[in-house]
Amino acid sequence: MMRLGKSYHVSRFTFFAHYVVVALLIAGGAAAYASGMSYAIYASAFGLAVLIIAVSELRIRSNKIILANDVVIIESGVFSKNSTRINYGNITDIRVQQTFLQRAFRYGDIEMGVPGSFLQQNFSGKGDVKVDAAGLHPGVTLRKFQNIRSIEKSVLSRVSEHHKTRKQFDRAQ
Repeated sequence: MMRLGKSYHVSRFTFFAHYVVVALLIAGGAAAYASGMSYAIYASAFGLAVLIIAVSELRIRSNKIILANDVVIIESGVFSKNSTRINYGNITDIRVQQTFLQRAFRYGDIEMGVPGSFLQQNFSGKGDVKVDAAGLHPGVTLRKFQNIRSIEKSVLSRVSEHHKTRKQFDRAQ
């Protein structure tokens, strides 16, 4: 039985521009209402701000990575779901890429090499999850995910545990 572990989502910081627009809409609507303009202007600005927040949150929640005990599960999609499972034993390389700003806000990109894989799934969204042959080996690239160093540490420790268990099993045979 597979137990699900911690899940990670796309970083909210990647939607910073959306939050700035929301703040401007609310401030502009409040200013219009305070200056005696129609209440409808304030209500429509507030409604649009709520819609932008809802769409941003939906896009954040639509891409996630789950670190289960025996596999990495990558899910994407709002109405239709795409799912990829990668056994820790198949992961050979891990690379993390972060700019200075990404390091400051604890998000970034991670590539997990899975040689011999012919996965051809492409996940869309602001935090792209791409399964292809770019980078190290064929494998998975997770872009703009939160707590990327925590993901790296967890995956590396589970890959190491898997290899130790495999060596012990091979010796026992």
